[in-house]
Amino acid sequence: MTRAAFCALVMDRLHALSDLQCRPMFGCFGLYGEGTFFAIICQERLFFRTDESTRSEYVDAGMEPFVFRDHQSTNSYYEVPPAVLRSPAKLTKWARQAIECQRARGAGKRNKGGGERGEGKKPRPKEPDWFA
Repeated sequence: MTRAAFCALVMDRLHALSDLQCRPMFGCFGLYGEGTFFAIICQERLFFRTDESTRSEYVDAGMEPFVFRDHQSTNSYYEVPPAVLRSPAKLTKWARQAIECQRARGAGKRNKGGGERGEGKKPRPKEPDWFA
């Protein structure tokens, strides 16, 4: 199956998600659904965002984490099991879980340190007024 055909297959099976987009990303593709980046398609394989609450489902199914280059992998994205990929209903359910994982991660980053992103940082020095 070609890259384009695999992307089309995934997009078709995830049609229930709103605002689904597939964008080129470093030789692979990033999937966005409901306004959130949640998946990677690389070498005709689909990887969903995971966290501590969902990762075991992937590991128990014998799936591996996403490896971008030799010796460069992430435990945040795991390959979707073939049985899930074959079922649009299961795939959509797992995709929604991946979206929630990503949103929870984003919310944690915004609230880290007790405030909005950027709070607590030193203010940027004033630019010199060379031509005033």
